[in-house]
Amino acid sequence: MSAAPKITALRGEGVSLAVAADAFLATPRTVNPDSHRAYASAIDRVAAAAG
Repeated sequence: MSAAPKITALRGEGVSLAVAADAFLATPRTVNPDSHRAYASAIDRVAAAAG
């Protein structure tokens, strides 16, 4: 048994980083304002680095 998770390739239209980030930030995981701010900050830094 492998410890690696199963990965599924995405097919069809691509999803932009901004759309994916907005969808993630709308989940219950980020209801707490402090968590939301921390995740949003990290996502912003990744987006800036990715160009």
